[in-house]
Amino acid sequence: MIGKKNIINVYNNSMISMLSVVKLITLIFTAVFLYQLTFQFVYSLNLDEPVNINNDITGSYSPQIYTKNSDTIYILWTGIGSGEEKQDDIFFKKSTDRGKNFDDTINLSNSPGSSFNPKASISDKGIYVVWEDDTFAKDNTTIFFKKSNDNGNTFIDTSALSRISLDSSNPQIVSNGNNISVVWEDGSTESSKVLFKRSIDDGKNFIESLQISGNDQNSYAIDSYAIDPQIRTEDNYVYVIWSEMNRDHTVSDLFIKYSKNYGDGFGKATKLDFNPGLALNAKIKIFQNNVYVVWEDNIQGKFQIYLTKSSDGGSTFADPINLSNSTGDSINPQIDLANNKVYVIWQDNSTKNYEVITTSSTDGGSTFADPINMSNSTGDSINPKIGTLENAAFVVWEEGEAGASKIYINSVA
Repeated sequence: MIGKKNIINVYNNSMISMLSVVKLITLIFTAVFLYQLTFQFVYSLNLDEPVNINNDITGSYSPQIYTKNSDTIYILWTGIGSGEEKQDDIFFKKSTDRGKNFDDTINLSNSPGSSFNPKASISDKGIYVVWEDDTFAKDNTTIFFKKSNDNGNTFIDTSALSRISLDSSNPQIVSNGNNISVVWEDGSTESSKVLFKRSIDDGKNFIESLQISGNDQNSYAIDSYAIDPQIRTEDNYVYVIWSEMNRDHTVSDLFIKYSKNYGDGFGKATKLDFNPGLALNAKIKIFQNNVYVVWEDNIQGKFQIYLTKSSDGGSTFADPINLSNSTGDSINPQIDLANNKVYVIWQDNSTKNYEVITTSSTDGGSTFADPINMSNSTGDSINPKIGTLENAAFVVWEEGEAGASKIYINSVA
């Protein structure tokens, strides 16, 4: 005869078995759900193919890309506006769903002259944009500034940052809280210099310009050509790099200066390369105490892409490494960082037409993967720019098709 205790034990064992089965089924369904969710998330990081975003603007070129948080992408470019002379204007577009959809295009300049070469800085406080404009004098260009405090829905009035009597070009901008810093080159046919200007009140007012290049013994003479300035900020540090070229345009070298107090004074210039060729078109990126610089150099005859890194905030730099090693010319490098990954892109003509090439490093820039062609076009793919969101990098470029230029965007893991 089975006792009451045995019956209870059998019942408990049966319940435990049933609960185990239920838990197992629940675990399986949970795992499947998480797998699907993960798959959908990873898939959403990547665009299936390049997407044309400028169908409403003709003659578009020089695209720029910027990112914010985990899902917002901003695109700037130059295109033909709606003025009487059909002059160039600056256009702005944004996506808040990782590039799947973009808002309507906004004309930022609407200038009676030609506006071109836009750059921007994105922060939690605002969107800050600079560009060149020849409205005041057809022979000279002026640096203009515009900002938005509502994530690009509207922009305030345009203001001029440089002197109208000088030819000012190649502006770059960074922001850090209320501190807005801008660099550009001012010059003539005889020489040029890099100037720096900053605002400490979120762009409402700007302090008088400061000359960065050609004013200490570590850089070139005052009659050299200081060109292609770039600027980055990290905490209270502000870094500026540029190329200085001799009078006959046969040799140029890279220099860097940095400020420890938001641009209120800079140290001496440091030379980054020692090759007898042309070191041009440098770009800089900062992460904590790591400073990365990429540029193009023709020391080997053809232009190649080089990278150097500082691990001590810019005090010293490692020997440059050749990232492209191409049989053609590799030019126009760009660099960005995300999740301990270093992305570098450039354009290369080893296949006769220019293609957009990408490589990346997962060890902080010590080694890089083999370069990959991400445009694969029949025409020239040029002027690539890069921005990162979490685990993916987004690249825009200009591509010539049937006599017209279009702006494309694609992603790389």
